Amino acid sequence: DIVACVGVLVAGFTPGLSDLFASGEAPVLLNCLYCSEHPPLQILAAEVLTDAASSSSMFTTWLVTETDLVGGHLGELLEGGHTELVDATLRLCKRLSSAEAFSHSVQKGTAVRALQKLAESESTDTLTGF
Repeated sequence: DIVACVGVLVAGFTPGLSDLFASGEAPVLLNCLYCSEHPPLQILAAEVLTDAASSSSMFTTWLVTETDLVGGHLGELLEGGHTELVDATLRLCKRLSSAEAFSHSVQKGTAVRALQKLAESESTDTLTGF
């Protein structure tokens, strides 16, 4: 519930997003995204992060350069096998790609390989994030 509330508070509302940064609690959303035991929570966190990144290039840049999301976790999220999570992660990835540092950061981890596997897969017909 808290992730949904945060999403409502910050998505498209710059003061709410600024307050999330100022509070130092923004990494909590990443912890929810990384919680592999609960795919619905991961999906919701990916959607909130995507919406927040859509509202702020500063937030997008922070996600790409100051967190371990792109270099450390993006590949795992894309290879997780849960179709809805992969789709939500692809939408997040698309948003993050607008950051100048994305192309460098994405090569540090397993995300490029995961994206290549998805692109070569026949099961991408059900994914809308591409």
